[in-house]
Amino acid sequence: MGDCMDAKDLYFGALKQFRDRNAPVLPQVQLQYGANERWLAREFTLAMNCHLAGSWNPQRMQRFADCEFRYADITVWEGDTPLALYEVKALYSDMSTEMIRGIVEKASRQLSDHHAIEVDRRLGLFFAVYYEKGKSETCGVHANAFATRVRDAVRTCFTSDHQIRMTELSPLSEIDYGPLEADPWHTQSWVTWGQLA
Repeated sequence: MGDCMDAKDLYFGALKQFRDRNAPVLPQVQLQYGANERWLAREFTLAMNCHLAGSWNPQRMQRFADCEFRYADITVWEGDTPLALYEVKALYSDMSTEMIRGIVEKASRQLSDHHAIEVDRRLGLFFAVYYEKGKSETCGVHANAFATRVRDAVRTCFTSDHQIRMTELSPLSEIDYGPLEADPWHTQSWVTWGQLA
């Protein structure tokens, strides 16, 4: 992605900005099942732009990210030229292994369908959200097993110059909604990325 920015730099730079901005609200947001995928995409786009511009107040950027515009969930531009396409998917712990694999495969197909667009990179961003209600002592074990399933599914469709690993977004948290809920919720989240060959 140009002479000073590659996919790895942008991912980890944006990830730092994303966590700095959203760490306090992530446990609550990720329990909004099915409603957080667009939020994650928008927030990661903002984090990319902050990293690219060096500020949360970018102005007249030559290189920038745009969310849900024309080609993919996130498109990175240099002027009028698209440099990279990102498909963003949220995966939840109640999904079967087959369902997770199917969503990852869909992301791969969506990126491949843009074959007419010349870009340097075609990448997937996968947010893994674990949640469970109850007082289970084994939440940590279940959460780690889920993260492993997501990582393995991404490996089936995406290759990269890095080892695909799950990066923790938020640690295992307990959320107690009070007397209206008999048991607390437990939630944790990760993100990973993969690149199409």
